[in-house]
Amino acid sequence: MEFYKKAILDYKQKHKVQKLAVIFLENPPYAQTNSNKEGGINSKYQKTWVYTQMQKGGEDLDEQFCFSAFGFYKPYVYIHYGPIKIWKSRNLINKKVAECYLCNRKFFNASESAIALMSWRNEDKFYEELHFQNDINDDFVVKKVHSTISSLYEDEGVESGICVIEARNFSFASPRLTGSLNSNAKYGKKWVSEVNLLKVVPLFCAARDEVSENGYIEDDFKDYRIIDTVYKSGDGGTIYQNNKDFLQDCLLYAFCTQKNDCDIYSKFWETADKLLDNKRKKSEIYQLYQELCKETKLKGLKNIEKYKKNEYGKLWKEHNLYPKIVNLKAKLRALHLDKIRPKMLKYEILK
Repeated sequence: MEFYKKAILDYKQKHKVQKLAVIFLENPPYAQTNSNKEGGINSKYQKTWVYTQMQKGGEDLDEQFCFSAFGFYKPYVYIHYGPIKIWKSRNLINKKVAECYLCNRKFFNASESAIALMSWRNEDKFYEELHFQNDINDDFVVKKVHSTISSLYEDEGVESGICVIEARNFSFASPRLTGSLNSNAKYGKKWVSEVNLLKVVPLFCAARDEVSENGYIEDDFKDYRIIDTVYKSGDGGTIYQNNKDFLQDCLLYAFCTQKNDCDIYSKFWETADKLLDNKRKKSEIYQLYQELCKETKLKGLKNIEKYKKNEYGKLWKEHNLYPKIVNLKAKLRALHLDKIRPKMLKYEILK
């Protein structure tokens, strides 16, 4: 830091410059200091001087670089290529945006997802949303998030709980860990009671949104701009709980999806079946799911997928069981895409 400050001062004195436009251009390295992987907890990155100065964040090197840019220098322009979270959720930079683009990481030797290329001026300005230029339609809106999805519900305790629902974090980086419905508290300890199950289930559905995870809205088109720009959010509060149809659709999805990790003895199955209304029980999804349950004498699609019965061979599975499972998954995906996801965006459970 002192080296660059002195270099800038020396340049101004040598060339007799009164005003110098200093431009920072950064593509910071990425390493999470709270990760168990190499470069994580036991690394030197967590002990940097910059990390100790930060009020919040600093878990990865990208955040430390961004914090330093305006914190210890006075650049005229700061151009940054990196994750959008530094603006969207971390609030590390709230400056005037001159230009902003979304780039596809696949062209930079990485997996396909959105990465932000932004040019800031050294002028304080707060944005609730930004319009990013890109190579698809040249106008993609990204909104800032303020509260996490976990703020919308509490742990009700194992004594009154019928299942554990874990819905936390902003990003979809680890969907199975941060979005789970299970009966053994293996990914979290937020037990949900029968009284509140209908209200909390939509948060599980949001945390396992496939579109936000992989960018596929249509089978043959992957929208990379969605990945790493759409977050789980608690900004809309509990307004979503007033929409009874939405709650019922979410319960139907959670009841029938293979993403439900409850074992066959869980209290969830009986409770959810009791809470489902007659309209959903008449749906093709429910009827097909019940057919599979009767055929295998199991509860939960994830458990049904592992079904083994000695008197039935591989051909029976290939031509009878699996086609029904594939059909059910397709109907569940359509339900989530057509009826659930649009309302999640409306109520800012996804943002």
